[in-house]
Amino acid sequence: QTVEVAVKVLHPGVREAMQLDLNLMRSVAAATEWIGELLLRACYTPSVKHNLLTSTSTLEEYPLRCVSLSESVETFATFMQSQLDLTQEGAALDRLNKNFSVARWKNRVLVPATVYLDKNHSETHRALPHPDVLVETYQEGESMIAYINSVTAAAAALDGKMSAESRTGADAKAAAAQLARNKEVAALGLDAILKMLFEDNFVHADLHAGNMLVRREGDAGHAQLILLDAGLVVELQPFDR
Repeated sequence: QTVEVAVKVLHPGVREAMQLDLNLMRSVAAATEWIGELLLRACYTPSVKHNLLTSTSTLEEYPLRCVSLSESVETFATFMQSQLDLTQEGAALDRLNKNFSVARWKNRVLVPATVYLDKNHSETHRALPHPDVLVETYQEGESMIAYINSVTAAAAALDGKMSAESRTGADAKAAAAQLARNKEVAALGLDAILKMLFEDNFVHADLHAGNMLVRREGDAGHAQLILLDAGLVVELQPFDR
């Protein structure tokens, strides 16, 4: 069986480049915290200094606790480095596919399926993934950016054509139909996010307009939303939920 696929390949040298950037950010964060301590020494009265210090009373132990830049950099680094292992993205696609395969969501929200290859390069359910290469089923649709731009242009054109006398005619019907389609797409996207957050506790965390496609099921069918690039996903801990 022939399957149309998209192949995602990690760019050579990207790990080294990211590590260099992260090390630079760590250095800037450490320097900023050190400068903060110097400013604390120079700019505040003893009473203010005492109030700023939490569990200690010496400036040498004050690590700019109010803004933990180093901790923020490490959190950012964890998320970024996880995206450099495409096996994790493949596993995330599998899980999102499973979550949206229930009857209510089938053919409404779609996610590319990971295509696994065995040693003989034949399709199989036994995964042999590679951290640098991800093969997934190809999904065709209109990017959300293009959809929004086309909707905006169409609405402006209709608004320019419609006079007070024609608002009950064909133009008004076309505008109403477009508005209904827009509401359907918006509601579908919102419902999908709420499902991931509250039902599944597995959220696609990079849902900008470039990672979403829109298409119709048939010429006049329901809207379908396609979610791409699941390299960044999050699960909330019980305390957060």
